[in-house]
Amino acid sequence: MVKLMLQTDSNLLTNKLITLVCCYNNLEQYNTLLSSLKNQSIEFDIVGIDNTQGRFPSCSIALNYGISQVKTSYVLFLHQDIVLLEAKTLENYVKYLKQIKVNDILGVVGISSDSNIVQTNIYFDRIHRFQNTKRVIGLQVCETLDECFFGGYSQYFKRNPFNERLCNNWHLYAVEKCLSTRREKNNVYVCDIELIHHSKGKINSNFNSNFYWICKEYHHFTPYISSPCLCSKTNLRGRLYTYIRSQLKVILHKY
Repeated sequence: MVKLMLQTDSNLLTNKLITLVCCYNNLEQYNTLLSSLKNQSIEFDIVGIDNTQGRFPSCSIALNYGISQVKTSYVLFLHQDIVLLEAKTLENYVKYLKQIKVNDILGVVGISSDSNIVQTNIYFDRIHRFQNTKRVIGLQVCETLDECFFGGYSQYFKRNPFNERLCNNWHLYAVEKCLSTRREKNNVYVCDIELIHHSKGKINSNFNSNFYWICKEYHHFTPYISSPCLCSKTNLRGRLYTYIRSQLKVILHKY
């Protein structure tokens, strides 16, 4: 039986605008996240999905389970190693959500198709920003988003669940969702929210394999995929080249 933890009284769900969904396997990191949420200026609900015993085989399955519990207008998916810096972080994020359409997606780490520079204002500790990034001003259109902090209208994610077949591990489920969203002629946005993400990301063999199959899936939609961690042409030669090159880096520990 999966343990689902609702942090708030379910009778008050309809009085709030946003629910946070977090699948965690590190209780210490998750509790740090919860502590950083205590002083937020707006009320919210949180669905904490306990995966410390490995009950879920992929994040897509876990988050699809989580979204089924959401009763608010908006949903935010976030990693367990996120720390919010300001009391108005969620309030400001909701303000941006109100500016997008129901089938759009909004995150805080994105990349555009015309540039390989990641767009974000987040830190990886309380002092240092991520290197080789471009600061975001307001709300900007992008191609794909990182998984650490993103969301949109709850009804959209209920109608369009994460792809459990294509993203059958713990990587790229937000990238795939962004591509699916854009293929349906909707938009993906990144905004200037500042927070801490205690991870620089990790590319491994599962990531590379997953990225290859996403490139194959979307090669009729776009000739090139930009993601915050890896970019590639989507034709056979391009995706094979990217896969082999990235696998060699994994083997040689160059990531």
